[in-house]
Formats: sequence, C-alpha cells, structure tokens
Amino acid sequence: YRIKIQISKAVQRCIKSAHIGIMCCLISVRFSMAIFKRISNPLYQDMSNTDTLTGLKNKNSFTVDMHNIESGNQSRYAIVTVDLNGLKNINDSRGHQMGDIYIQNGADAIRKAMEGTDFIGYRVGGDEFSVVLKDCDIDMVKNFADRIARMADSINRGGIKTSMSIGYAKFNAEKDRNFSMTMERADAMMYENKR
Repeated sequence: YRIKIQISKAVQRCIKSAHIGIMCCLISVRFSMAIFKRISNPLYQDMSNTDTLTGLKNKNSFTVDMHNIESGNQSRYAIVTVDLNGLKNINDSRGHQMGDIYIQNGADAIRKAMEGTDFIGYRVGGDEFSVVLKDCDIDMVKNFADRIARMADSINRGGIKTSMSIGYAKFNAEKDRNFSMTMERADAMMYENKR
C-alpha cells in the first residue's frame, strides 16, 4: 500500500512538472510570436532604418545598401556626398537645438532635390549625407548635385542660411575596383569643395 502511495505521489509530481513545462512552453511561444510580429512589422523595420531627426535613411541602412551594390552591378550606380558647413559654429553660438534645425535644413534640401526621382538619401553622420543614384550618366549626377545646392540656397528655417559642400562620382571600372572607391572619389571632391 505504501509503495502504491509513493508511486502515486511520484506520478503526481511528474504530471505537475509536465504541466509546468507545458505552461512554460506555451508562454515562450506566445512571447516569441509577439516579438516576431513586432520585428516583422514594416513600421518597426522602417524605424530601424530611418534617421529620426531627418527622416532620411540612416547609417545602418546605408551600410547594408552599399554591401548590396558592391555585390551586384556597380556600374549602374553613382553617389553624391554632402557635408554641412559651419554646424559646429551654429552649435557653439546658438545651441544644439538650432544645430538640429540646421541639419534638418540640409536634409530638406536633399529631399526636395530628390523629388520625382527614385534616388535614395541617407544621413550617414552628424552633418554628413549621401545620395545613391542609379542608371544616371555623369552629367545627370552633376546636375543633381547642383540641384541640391540650389535647394539649400532656398532653405533658411530658423534664420540659418544652409551652406553645404558637395562631391559626386559615378562608378568607373577604370578607376574603381569597387563602389567604396567611387565613394572615396566623391568624398575627395566634397572636401576639396569645402576647402
């Protein structure tokens, strides 16, 4: 009789443990589904690839897209690099809130220049931006860079005239082993213009 009671108690403990295990599994599945829905939600995906200050794509998105370009037909792509002039002076003399407005002004110039195109704009640093262009010749790239400069001249929200240095380059198989070298040429032009 005692053996039966002990076996009965052991079975009850096993059943209780099984119930606890099943409950834990169900809770884990429910939690995983909620996380998966959140991760796969396009709104959250978009937020993870968007710069919150400017609304342009962010550095993370830029890095992924550059990898994809270098894995494909690089000859279809060109890049425009933009650096705002005088952000440090604005931050120092008028405060960081006004500096944020200045950064937004630069982003607005880029966004307005991109209207009607399928070009993609990114904020890649504090006051640095890039725009990736596809299926354009070098004259179209230059015209687009000039368009950004014209848009910048027309934006002065916060009473700040938007000033930027711009460089551009199109992938050239004779000069570039990869698209990173194209970006380096665009950056070199931008810094020359800044000087």
